[in-house]
Amino acid sequence: MADDLVVLKKISPETIIGTHDGKTKEFLALRSIGLINVSRLYGRKAFQEETPIVLDIELTRWEEDSLNNELEQEAKFTEYMDIRIPYLQIQLQPGRDVAGLVEAAANNWYLRQQGYSAAEEFIKRLEQQGN
Repeated sequence: MADDLVVLKKISPETIIGTHDGKTKEFLALRSIGLINVSRLYGRKAFQEETPIVLDIELTRWEEDSLNNELEQEAKFTEYMDIRIPYLQIQLQPGRDVAGLVEAAANNWYLRQQGYSAAEEFIKRLEQQGN
């Protein structure tokens, strides 16, 4: 869709989509590698013209004294064009698999939207084994 610069468009009172500005279409800048053309390198299915924005993930620097290991994160939101979007922050350390972390966060968020909570299942399992 876009690298660094995502163009947002409000298409209804509840929906915004993200797209590219035309100049950056299909290109991705990778540190230590340079500019790549995603479609040519990975095929057309690896590129989307636009997509609904349903989750905002911010990648931040690791904070040594910050404790981020709660069983379940409290829901946070950000706003774009008067539309509330669920928001997650992922702290990164050198050597961590960024793509894997983003994929895990997005999949976990999706499961929570479907009514599943890993934390609730874990607590139930602990309670059952405690009896």
